[in-house]
Amino acid sequence: ASTEIVHDPKTAAPMLAEARRLLDDVGTRVVVDEARTLLLKAERLDPKNAEIQTLLGRIALITMPRGIPLEGGQIRSVIDRMHPAQPELYAPAEAYLRKAIELDPKQAQAQLHLGRIRFLLSQDDEAAKQYAIARRLDPKTPGLRMFEADMAYVGGRYAEAERQFNEALRLDPQNTTAKQNLERLKTARGGR
Repeated sequence: ASTEIVHDPKTAAPMLAEARRLLDDVGTRVVVDEARTLLLKAERLDPKNAEIQTLLGRIALITMPRGIPLEGGQIRSVIDRMHPAQPELYAPAEAYLRKAIELDPKQAQAQLHLGRIRFLLSQDDEAAKQYAIARRLDPKTPGLRMFEADMAYVGGRYAEAERQFNEALRLDPQNTTAKQNLERLKTARGGR
């Protein structure tokens, strides 16, 4: 019996859509595992799909040992205390994201999450380059404002961080992480 894999992007498309919905709308650990299962099936059917690779990279970030928080933005000083940077832990996520970029250099989310890895490893110059690429490709890419605000915050550029957190809130008024980070920023600025 042959175990030849049939490439079928049309069959993969609904799996990708459902995985995206699960990650964006729900995001609990059990749901993330369900989304990963769907994406791995979709990857077998459509191995050259950059979005599948990007979402697998995103999932690898949040499910790695001591994975980063599910929230789309958390100030690095908080993450460093909870999850010390170890480059080898980011390798699987980075591999998916690099494959996504190889398949489609215009994949803004892959560029953004690759920048996030650089940021979490305290490679801020590299992170800034990746964020700039993501911004150039899609200025409205989800998470961009939060990640840029995080970088401004840890760099002591509080006015820029405040502007970016507020822009993230304007785009998503339910963004509780942006609200929490604005409070942290207020404290860091001495209550102003």
